[in-house]
Amino acid sequence: MGQIIDPLRSVRLVLISLAAIFVAVPIIGWGIGELLSLEEGLTIGLTIMATAAGAPFLPKLAAAAKGDLAFSVGLMVLLMVVTVAYMPPVLPLLIGGVEVDPWAIASLLIFLMLLPLAIGLVVRWRYEDTAGGLQPLMTQTSTIAIATLLAAGVIVNFDDIVDLIGTGGFVAIVLFLAVAAVVGYVGGGSDPDRPPDQPGKLRSAVHRDDAHLPRQPGPDRLT
Repeated sequence: MGQIIDPLRSVRLVLISLAAIFVAVPIIGWGIGELLSLEEGLTIGLTIMATAAGAPFLPKLAAAAKGDLAFSVGLMVLLMVVTVAYMPPVLPLLIGGVEVDPWAIASLLIFLMLLPLAIGLVVRWRYEDTAGGLQPLMTQTSTIAIATLLAAGVIVNFDDIVDLIGTGGFVAIVLFLAVAAVVGYVGGGSDPDRPPDQPGKLRSAVHRDDAHLPRQPGPDRLT
């Protein structure tokens, strides 16, 4: 547990991260949707993307950027926990007439992210030498898995992606990611004890992930 909590000792940086992710970015997503007068479905999708936090590949990107891997893991776990409590009351404020099932969000986070992370931490603590020997293989495996997932997502949704190009939805996504990246860059560089190339610059732009986005069986309830 100390491996997750210890990197979050910088209260200032943690508060800046939470403010950027759970205040600034959702407002930006909602504002872009209103500014571009997007269709209802696109506005809902953009708003959900802007309020969901805790992407499991954040540590991978932090490692690629030679950032603070320990902090990125600790922040990822913190974002997951906050997201469970954050989305149910906030989404109805941004999207009128919806209800959010907290367990639908929490269950995906627990079984797809927190449980595998806990297993990895236990293995590293109990079998440190074995874990060290497996790390290169697991690193390569995770890289291949992420690349495969991204490619599969593009292939499966290719027609929808093509239809989105040239619409306000495509512009909204590009604009949202660009502004979120700026917010993350500014927030990541605001801690005087942190080198300027640490993962704070990645957080706001890449913490959105559909692994814990609620499914929508009907217009009035998100589960």
